[in-house]
Amino acid sequence: MEKIWYWKIAFTFALVLAAAYYALGSMPEEWQPTFVNTNSRIVLGLDLQGGVRLVYEIDVGKAYSRRTEGYAISARQWAIREAGVAEDKVRTERLGNRRFALNFEEPVAKAEELGSNFERVLKFDGCDEAQTRCLFTLRSEVLESEREVSSAGVLKVIRERVDQHGLTEPNIAAQGMDIVVEVPQRSIEDVNRVKEIISKTASLEFRIVSRESYVDPSVTDYILNDPRFQGKVSLYTRGGGRHLEAQDTEAQSGREILQQLIEAFLVSDVVQRDPVKASQWGRVYVGTQEGPALGSKPGQAGQAPNRWRTYLLEPEIMVTGDRVVNAAVRYDPDAIRDQIYVILDFDSLGGEQFGDATEKNVHRDMAIVLDGIVRSAPNIIEPIKGGTCRITLGAGSPDELKTEAEDLVTVLKAGALPAPLKQPPAAESKIGPSLGRESIRQGLLAAGVGLFLVVAFMGIYYKMAGVFADVALVLNMLFMIGALALLGATLTLPGITGFVLTMGMAVDANVIINERIREELRAGKSPRAAVDTGYARAFWTIFDSQLTTFFAGVVLFQFGTGPIQGFAVTLMIGIASSMFTGIFVTRLFFDYITHKKRPATLSV
Repeated sequence: MEKIWYWKIAFTFALVLAAAYYALGSMPEEWQPTFVNTNSRIVLGLDLQGGVRLVYEIDVGKAYSRRTEGYAISARQWAIREAGVAEDKVRTERLGNRRFALNFEEPVAKAEELGSNFERVLKFDGCDEAQTRCLFTLRSEVLESEREVSSAGVLKVIRERVDQHGLTEPNIAAQGMDIVVEVPQRSIEDVNRVKEIISKTASLEFRIVSRESYVDPSVTDYILNDPRFQGKVSLYTRGGGRHLEAQDTEAQSGREILQQLIEAFLVSDVVQRDPVKASQWGRVYVGTQEGPALGSKPGQAGQAPNRWRTYLLEPEIMVTGDRVVNAAVRYDPDAIRDQIYVILDFDSLGGEQFGDATEKNVHRDMAIVLDGIVRSAPNIIEPIKGGTCRITLGAGSPDELKTEAEDLVTVLKAGALPAPLKQPPAAESKIGPSLGRESIRQGLLAAGVGLFLVVAFMGIYYKMAGVFADVALVLNMLFMIGALALLGATLTLPGITGFVLTMGMAVDANVIINERIREELRAGKSPRAAVDTGYARAFWTIFDSQLTTFFAGVVLFQFGTGPIQGFAVTLMIGIASSMFTGIFVTRLFFDYITHKKRPATLSV
């Protein structure tokens, strides 16, 4: 026999061993051999094994507040551009989550025109007698629109985030202003990571760090006189400016300490008596200082506690995450240790805005703010053109930084939540299989009976050739299970349906081949010539039909969600596997018979 036949046998045998290895990894642990050590396994979906149900409340108040802040900035910019007010002569003042005021140092002449310009979204409440303070309120129809947009937008973003995480069979739905997320439970760590990805707002902003002096003796006195912050908060000086700093403790993170201080100081008598100071402290953010990766535990071996500090940011947002078109994890090979960072690509407008912002603010610090946390505040050495930026994640273990970078890319690609979610989830519970054990048992029994009948029919009707097809069918099942385990796929009942469907399609290919061989034998050809001609003529018929079905699976995967995607994945894997087993593997058996045994006829 030709040497190529032995190479084909070796290749097939290697694939069988690999598929068996991954398939064994999906068996119950007590049945697994000791040599199997793989993290890849098939996970049963919600309908087969149940999972975890998370209920999140949409924080509509913060959504209103964000919309109000956006209109306040727009109104200020209109006053500067159209009314000729100098930038340093007007400032915004938030009054709750749906009202704001524009404060002018000098009387403004076009206040009425300013009100009429935004009348579709803002109710103009008039100005004071001196015409230096004008009030605005969001209209009720804008609030209602914000509620609808928030619910639909949050639902879409969460679904994309969970799907990108690799859970292709979640159930995600909106119930009023609540979002219900049901995911199959792979492990406690996996569920916790899903919760972290869902909870991130992914609101990315680039803002200039202000040079104003906001930490004065009144702030220091407030800290020293409040037992909650004594000994926990200290002063930090950088570039001539004074800031506040805190580090993680066993009981509380430094960020929480500083955030508590800011919130307490905002409602103190010191701030309430001074509108300028209130405006300043409304722009104070907390960010990281040098230290290990976010989330590392204080006192962990080889790691110092995280340190946090306050930043006063300029009111204007230079660029937002809405302008990010792509995000990816990268490594810096020139660093002493491979440094992990996230590269961002802006669209044309975002790249232009980022370039202009860096050009106007050379030698100033630009804060990169993600979900209200200043991740870093690098100094702008020169204008950054080209529409690309990178976020360095700092120190920490490579595994933690890699996970953090991947999660950051996931939420940036899916987009920011239109409204934040209240944390922690309003409810968390375990759920059982939605189909019930009896339904699952009956479904598997039906699949088993159908498979048995197909195998019996092929063996009886096509005799030896049918046995070859049955062996190929078993190998096809093994390859599919191995591939699904390798991908860590989630198997649901629609996935099982796709599994059984491809079994029938695999046999269908062998039916076409066997009938072709029969025709050639009737025409008087030798067994070897009949096999060669039968496979050659049947190949393109099988290929065309399988290809069109594969394209249908691609469309289902691209535009479907949840169980539909699971069905599509199983279908596409099954088509590729059945093409290999139905054509390649069965041909090996026929080649052995026709070359080695050289029979006068074939049992087809």
